[in-house]
Amino acid sequence: MTKRVVIVLVAILVGLNVASRAVNLAYPGQSGPPASAYATTEEGLAAFAELLRRDGHAVARLRERPRDLDLDPTGTTLVLADAGIVEEADAQALRRFVERGGRLVAAGPASSWLHHLVDPAPVWTRREPWQRLRTLAPRQELAGIHQVAGASASWNEAGATLPLLGGDQAGLLNVARIGRGEAFPRADTGPLRN
Repeated sequence: MTKRVVIVLVAILVGLNVASRAVNLAYPGQSGPPASAYATTEEGLAAFAELLRRDGHAVARLRERPRDLDLDPTGTTLVLADAGIVEEADAQALRRFVERGGRLVAAGPASSWLHHLVDPAPVWTRREPWQRLRTLAPRQELAGIHQVAGASASWNEAGATLPLLGGDQAGLLNVARIGRGEAFPRADTGPLRN
């Protein structure tokens, strides 16, 4: 093989690598762990974070545990699809955040730590997907919501929370007043996923 042919082959390979990298940057593949606000997979929540950002909300995706943060009680914190990572110390930190005036949205079936916020905690159950919802308690934020696609769980027992959105003796979204703030247990993260 001549020196010129080798140089041409190397140039072609370099060109292919550059083109491949450009395609990957322009059309990134799906990646990330389930329930991550960074994940672009079907089970991820990156699209929800982007939707909030585009709607004008400041979004900070935090990797630290709640116990290691000083959460601003004038804000809203979301704990979505907790896969058992919220430990007792984290739950207590979240409770202090809500007591000081924060708003907490805790969504998903793995929210077994909710008893640290409200006692008794709501009881989760899987169900057929919600076909029709109704507002169970008046809230301005819920005006006009009648259907939520992709939700297939509920709080079968409200515990010390008030069902806000649901039906048939079950709630999809509940609320609990804790100190100066509110916690919103949501039974299902399906509608929030990519």
